[in-house]
This record gives sequence, structure tokens and C-alpha cells, in this order.
Amino acid sequence: MEQERHQGTDVRQPVRVRERYGYIDGNGRMCIEPRWHAARPFRDGLACVGTRARPDAGTRWGYIDHDGRVVIPPQFTRAGDFAEGRAAVNLGGEYRYIDRDDSWSLEGGGEGFIDRTGTPVGELRFRSAAGFSEGVGVVRGDTRAWFVDRHGGRLRWGPFADAEPFADGLAAATRGGDGGWGWIDASGEFVIAPRYVRVDRFSEGLAPALDPATYTYLFVNRSGSVAFRTPGICRFAMPFAHGRAAAMASDEGPSPLDPPRRVAHGYLDHAGQWAIAPRFDAAGTFSDGRACVRIGDRHGFIDVDGEVVVPVDLEWAGDFADGIALGMRAGRCHAFRTDGSVLWHE
Repeated sequence: MEQERHQGTDVRQPVRVRERYGYIDGNGRMCIEPRWHAARPFRDGLACVGTRARPDAGTRWGYIDHDGRVVIPPQFTRAGDFAEGRAAVNLGGEYRYIDRDDSWSLEGGGEGFIDRTGTPVGELRFRSAAGFSEGVGVVRGDTRAWFVDRHGGRLRWGPFADAEPFADGLAAATRGGDGGWGWIDASGEFVIAPRYVRVDRFSEGLAPALDPATYTYLFVNRSGSVAFRTPGICRFAMPFAHGRAAAMASDEGPSPLDPPRRVAHGYLDHAGQWAIAPRFDAAGTFSDGRACVRIGDRHGFIDVDGEVVVPVDLEWAGDFADGIALGMRAGRCHAFRTDGSVLWHE
């Protein structure tokens, strides 16, 4: 019991109180007073928070520690969560078209990475930057993407037309042109040939990919072999979590460009069968054994068997983290436990 109480006091989750955000602990006690116009969950020991100088001003983002102290003052127009001691930020620069060839010009700063003190790591001059994973980050310029190390130095891979962060030892990438998407390993070489229209990250040894021949999704394993093809016509699939992958089943005409006559979201298992039959208008990824689903304009949560844990009556809902998820019910912020009970409400 003492250990459970200690874990409860160590948890921090953002909640909204009268248009401002603060943080509660795992026992539902307000531990960081509401003062921010925006707030995100803690990642890697820091949380990204935002403030606005006036109602019509843009949000400036910074970071606070576990006790609510500001460790990096709000100054960024965009800011990502910390991972492996690095966070992607933007200093307020904007990219604008400058010629007929769709070239870009940077005005006023750009994106890159900072460390936990707010010190830039490498150059802050890219069009976008993706979070660090497995010791490597991704930065994008006008028509190219590069991988960078923890010091901001570009690795001698690529360049690629686009790329995504590493997951499960592999990273999705494309060289553009007539090529498609595939996956590279830590040597920067393609180990799964770039031949798919769209792909996503590996998780639980599998990754979704859109087959150009059938224009429906399949899942590949780490050797590049097709583990299974999704049942029927599936135009969308997400990575696995807790043994479930969200996917969209549709009833369409003969052409991929035809609008779907019926669309429903459900969850596949590792055998490629529907573990949770398609019956939702939207379905999120599982976290803490729970997934957010939507029916019409209402949200709720289900478990890995498809049983409803939090009724689908919320105006908005976020994902579970550290055993807590937020949702809006009757215009008020609520925090839910994984068993569906209310931990806190506005």
C-alpha cells in the first residue's frame, strides 16, 4: 500500500481548470497549480507547457520539471516532447515559397533540437524536426531529410526525400522519385526495399504498409516478408500496441478513388484477424491496455477485448498515460482511471 501511494504521488497528469492547465498526481491531488494556457504530459522528466501574452497571441512553449518549476522558459512557437534528453523545437521561423520549383526560404529561425537545459544541439534551421529515438533524430529541409546524432551532426546516410524516427531498430524512409517507402537499419541502408505507398513504424515485430498493387494495407515483419494482408478492403492501419492494431474496413467501389460507401474502425490481432470487430467511427492506439474510440461525435475507452470501460459519452478524450486519461464530459474536464472510475473532475 505504501508503494502504491508513493507511485501515486510521483505521477503527474495535466488537467484543465477554468481555461488554465495544472497537474494532478496519481491520487487526484492538484500538485502543480493551474497557470498554463496549454500543457502536455511529462516525458523524459519534463513537461511541455504553453502560455499566451494575450488572447489573440500565438502560444509560446517551454518546459517545467516534476515540481512545476520552469526549467526552459516559454519561447518556442512549436515544441515537441523530450525523449532521450532531446526535444524538437521551433524558434519562430517560417518557410515560404520563393520560386516556381517549390524551393523554400527560411525567415527568422527554424527547427532543430535542444537539450534539457534549453541549449541548441546542432543547427536550428530546418523546416521540421522529429523526436529522438534510439539515439538518432530526424530533420527535414526543403526536399530532403537527414538523420542526426545526439550532438546534432548529420549522419552519413541518405539524404532521403523523407524519413521517420527509429522504432524497434528500423526507420521508415524514402528516396522519392519513382521509389516508395521502405525501412533502413542502423547502418543507414535499406533492409526492406522501398516499394510501398505508405508505411508506419515497427512495433511488436510488425509494421503496416500500403500495397501499391492492391491499394490496401498489409503487415510486414522485420525480414520484410508479408506477415498477413488485412481482411477485405483496408485503406488505413496503425502500428500494434498491446497485441492490437487499429484498422479501417471499408466498402468501396472498384477504384481506390471512389468514395467509401461504409467505413468502420476495429482492431486486428497478430494473425490478421479482427480481434475487435469494426464498429467505431474512429479508433486510437492502445495505451495502458485501453484505447480511445469514437462513435458519432462522442468518445470513450475500451479494453483489449473490446469491452467498454469508459462510456462513449465524452466530448473529447486523450490517451491513457501512467494509468490516467483525460476526457471532457458535459463541458468539464475529467480524469479517469483504467477501470473507468473518475479520479478527478473539474
